Amino acid sequence: MKQFFYVTTKRGKLKVVLLPSVDAVHKRFDGQAKYSKGFKVHAFFTGPTRPGSLGSITLPVGDKHILELVAHECTHAAIDVERRTVLDGDCMELDDTTEERIATLVGELTYKVIAKLTSR
Repeated sequence: MKQFFYVTTKRGKLKVVLLPSVDAVHKRFDGQAKYSKGFKVHAFFTGPTRPGSLGSITLPVGDKHILELVAHECTHAAIDVERRTVLDGDCMELDDTTEERIATLVGELTYKVIAKLTSR
């Protein structure tokens, strides 16, 4: 089973890939996550590959913590958007306005992903 759907915001489109379990996500992304050494990868964010994309998140559809994973991976997507649009270099310093935009985008993405998940 490899299903996916998209959620769209005014900032772009996020692809949501659903795998059957945490084990399936870990198998797919083991070694690619910055902090995965010695830890199981539960969900994963991949940056965009084309204009208008917010990237993709991969989630274990059968996991009891899926809602937490949605918010976590959507946060990665939102921070990535800000890094690419307003921040220069590797150092990320956020002012209050930028942080608010990130929080707003996280809320919007999380809501839309959860709405699609619950309507399946």
